[in-house]
Amino acid sequence: MEHLEFRVSVMGELLIAAHHLYNWKLEPDFEYIYGHCPEKEFFYNLFQLSSSSRTIKEHFQHSEMPIICADRVGIGWIAQFHEGAYYLLGPFFTMDASETYIRNICYEAKFPSSLVTSFLVHLSLLPVIHIQNAMDYAVMLYRCLYGITPRKNDVEISFEEGVSAEAESWSSGTWHGTFQAERKMVEAIKKGDLEAFNEIARGLSGAQIGKLAGMGDALRQTKNSGIVFATIISRAAMEAGVSSEGAYNLSDYYIQKIEGSRFVSDTQHIVEEMTYAFFQRIRHVTANLSCSRAVRIAAEYIETHLREKISLDEIAKEAGYASYYLSGKFQKEMGESINSYIRRRKIELAKELMWEGRKTAVDIAEELCFSSPSYFAATFRKYTGMSPTEFIDKKENAGS
Repeated sequence: MEHLEFRVSVMGELLIAAHHLYNWKLEPDFEYIYGHCPEKEFFYNLFQLSSSSRTIKEHFQHSEMPIICADRVGIGWIAQFHEGAYYLLGPFFTMDASETYIRNICYEAKFPSSLVTSFLVHLSLLPVIHIQNAMDYAVMLYRCLYGITPRKNDVEISFEEGVSAEAESWSSGTWHGTFQAERKMVEAIKKGDLEAFNEIARGLSGAQIGKLAGMGDALRQTKNSGIVFATIISRAAMEAGVSSEGAYNLSDYYIQKIEGSRFVSDTQHIVEEMTYAFFQRIRHVTANLSCSRAVRIAAEYIETHLREKISLDEIAKEAGYASYYLSGKFQKEMGESINSYIRRRKIELAKELMWEGRKTAVDIAEELCFSSPSYFAATFRKYTGMSPTEFIDKKENAGS
């Protein structure tokens, strides 16, 4: 227990030094144990009165994973329950809230004017911690307490909705005016340079793509940002040589997944998955530049339709050549038959889907249009040397 408290204390001191982000420890009934915030009485009372305390208590009744929550004012907390106590990081703003916005909130809540001034003074002390950084700190807190590093998409995010105050809510609009950074990002995408792309993206990690949703709707904002990015990356992919059909199909597939997501963390995971998928597609196009036009068209058609049944006649029709001619040309230039290439690429995609851990082998076999789960398992073993079950076990052992 002493080692645990020491780890939490060290982490807390580092976060205080870096972001003025304070750590707290509370009893199961939220009775105060300790905290390092200089205005602890004000913010402790604010926490008890806010929706965040209720959200946190309800969350840990059915989960042991960390949660990031924020009330309708936009005041956020990171929380983890461990060995009969709540460990909190906060408070912080989850957005660049202007004074006008906070005054509107106070007005809606019918605060006395004397309290509004005090409220503004205290809130001016809070740091702004954007969601990506907050997720990193939630992972750090869990690691400190449990000695295990969770996935970022396991972090629950809950922002209270229903705020009607607008005007100046997103005060900085930091994505506006980042045209040069966006162009550099597009160039990195076109080159298939994932390392350069990630470096640029890290520099923009705290940015907002304008005001794309009403205040208090973090999920909608994240979805809209993801859809905007899908448009950017699909256009860059087409400039890199990906067919318009391939780019649009891939973009549409991930936009549908984004729209169907229920949590901010899920949406962010889908955007990361989409980024990787586009980079893979661009690299395949680049790798095949030395091939003839017919073979490039065939390979691109296969990449675009991996989740469908693909026939040689369909590919030949797309490439504009007879089946027997295209088949021989593909074998000569790619070093394997078209059918073998299709199976291998489907299995490579299956491995990516299985590594994410979100679908079963049976689900993946159906999604990739294998005739049966047993045929999928046999094909998987042929190309990987192991069964789908053995692959999943290997993945889980690697993560433990």
